[in-house]
Amino acid sequence: MAEAEGKLVESKPPLLMRAPLLSVAGALIVGVWVGWAVALPMTVWLAIGAAAVLLGVAAIRCDWPGPVLLVAMLVAVAAIGAGRMHASWYSLADDDVVTFTGHQKTLVVMRGRVASFPVITQPDVEFGYRPDPQMTFLLDVESLATDDGHRPVAGVTRVNVRSPDRRYAPGAIVEITGWLTRAHSPSNPGQLDRLASARKHGLLTTLNAPAPSSVCVLNHEPPSWMWRWRAMVRQHLLEGDDTSGGQITTALILGDRSPNLRKAYDAMRRAGIAHLLAISGLHLGIFLMFIYGVCVLLRLPPRACAAIVLVVLGLYLCLAEPRPSLLRSAVMATCLAAGMLIRRRANSFNSLSLAVILLLCVDPRQLMQAGFQLSFVVVFGLFVLCPRIQRLLFGRWLNVRGLLVFRNDQALRRWFIHQGANAMTYLISTSVTAFLVAAPLVAYWFGIFSPYGIVLSILIFPLVVAILIPGYISAALVWIAPNLSSLFARAAGAASEVLSGAVTAMEKLPCLSVELRPVSAWWVVAWFAALTAVAWSVGGSRWRKGLAAFAVVLLIGMSLWSQRTITPPAGAVELVMLDIGAGQCIVLQDASGETMLLDAGTRNGYDAFGTILAPFLRSQHWPAPAMAIVSHANADHYNMLGDLVRDGSLHALAVCSYYADGTNADAVARGFLTLARARGVTLSTWRPGDRITLSHQTTIDVLWPVPGLADVSENDTSLVLKLTHCGQRVLLPGDIGEKPQRALLAHPERIRADVLILPH
Repeated sequence: MAEAEGKLVESKPPLLMRAPLLSVAGALIVGVWVGWAVALPMTVWLAIGAAAVLLGVAAIRCDWPGPVLLVAMLVAVAAIGAGRMHASWYSLADDDVVTFTGHQKTLVVMRGRVASFPVITQPDVEFGYRPDPQMTFLLDVESLATDDGHRPVAGVTRVNVRSPDRRYAPGAIVEITGWLTRAHSPSNPGQLDRLASARKHGLLTTLNAPAPSSVCVLNHEPPSWMWRWRAMVRQHLLEGDDTSGGQITTALILGDRSPNLRKAYDAMRRAGIAHLLAISGLHLGIFLMFIYGVCVLLRLPPRACAAIVLVVLGLYLCLAEPRPSLLRSAVMATCLAAGMLIRRRANSFNSLSLAVILLLCVDPRQLMQAGFQLSFVVVFGLFVLCPRIQRLLFGRWLNVRGLLVFRNDQALRRWFIHQGANAMTYLISTSVTAFLVAAPLVAYWFGIFSPYGIVLSILIFPLVVAILIPGYISAALVWIAPNLSSLFARAAGAASEVLSGAVTAMEKLPCLSVELRPVSAWWVVAWFAALTAVAWSVGGSRWRKGLAAFAVVLLIGMSLWSQRTITPPAGAVELVMLDIGAGQCIVLQDASGETMLLDAGTRNGYDAFGTILAPFLRSQHWPAPAMAIVSHANADHYNMLGDLVRDGSLHALAVCSYYADGTNADAVARGFLTLARARGVTLSTWRPGDRITLSHQTTIDVLWPVPGLADVSENDTSLVLKLTHCGQRVLLPGDIGEKPQRALLAHPERIRADVLILPH
């Protein structure tokens, strides 16, 4: 009997009983997802919720079994989530600013209040057509000008103003004349769906002002104390200069996401450590542990320490950007501190569930965002899987360590073997678990796999701590001791410069990241199922290990299938002309499955390779182009090729003779050829009369430019090509003008084709 009682005391109740909010959060998540996936009218969700409530009341009054009441409660919660999501995703207010837009841009005069710090961006375009810098900020819209005066409207819009201007401070009321546009669905396969992204973030419109004179500041109202504090902290952290070190510091302390950090962020994302550059639970945990440690050193009682932590946390939430990871960590930290105040231990799963419930009730659209999913799934995975991963990696060693005996003079060794090793095994186990849990979501959302993620996270972590501690101290002292605040800000900036150098060095690592083709949501589910099965099989029976092996084999099969290369049907050739704005990009896949580019450039001043061409190739399961044809020496026909040249994918480049010998090529165009030669790209010159055979059914004939042309533009020296496949012909005239067109029309039989792509 005593033995039975001992077993009863040692056993733990089921997780859902220890953390009842976990089932509520799960029901809310399911309801929000269903409300997004199934566009039923709001009345349907209200009816389902009301029926569930009535069922719950009947279960209480009739003393029905407990599961009936539980199911009724969860269905009611799910219905609330579905209705809340329907109202956020599918409904708009009658006076919302997006209702005043159409499929085309609209010239408007808009008034509103500046709702964010303006950010100056300068797109980094390597080859030609570098656009002017522009300033971006959010605007709380108040009214639009009409024939009858200003009409009240509501909503938030993103404002882009060409050329920087420092007049726009948060809280200022401005009147802007510009072009109002709404987000649209993508025009190319694989391209980012800006309409879906705009819905997720509630920014459905953009107002483009052509010049600073298009913006008139009507009222310089003094910003609130939060904005002033934030502005002072930003000024100290940046030290009056938008250096990469200062921007990294503000990103870690305040959550600012400067577009000028895009290169560093992309490099860290490819390395699998992008979470270190954004405010996360790790950063907030370091901050609050530092505050709590200071309180302990001052010999304050635990409840006083918890109260001080709560006050500091509230102030920090007023200072930093309200990211999902920060708010999740703040809710969990609040539960922990509140538990200390009332002398009760907080349950981690309950705290995490409460954070989910609060955030989804405020804005259910967050469930569809990558940041929200990564934040909560990784933390849940750490709670569930980290102990098992630690046992799998270090269980045998920990058992052996328990048998070690130390002499009295081996205190340092004893501390290292126990305390130091505990910290190291926990750090490694946490990094491995976070990597394994985050990997499928990173692959799903960003299309990459980072093999160095675990090691680099451990190595970079001390640098992050070296930035955070002085950065937080600088933020706290900005009003009390400005000079001392600047000193700590410079210390944080110095550590940030070291981190920036480390990021630059990381980019030289071989296979820093593996570009993946799109994976499905079912593949993500299979990954988590396999991970759970493997962790569950640790120390388990044979059938558990067999189930884990089956789950791993299934995952490997699904992975190989998702990453396969798709070739066209036998004997077919596919020609795709991508929509890139001003410029040209044509992708050709021949019968063998190899791809080539017929021009690849744009003059619109954005990363067309990363946003259009690379996503297209991944979505179509096509290999990277090994050959490119550049019709002439204008950057809007070749400036997308730099990335392909650098990563070694492009092996051959064909140009016309006027480009190859530099007759009609400026310094930028010659610089591109120099880069291609330096990277080992084979350069060939195509001339009229050449016929290039791609397969026994596919050929390319070169029709233009003839030699000996004088005083002609780059456009008139464009390669004119005729692609022929199984008797079907496509004429590709580049950007030729009137004189070359007349010369070609003199021989109509040579240019006869079934499809003509209009020149220029």
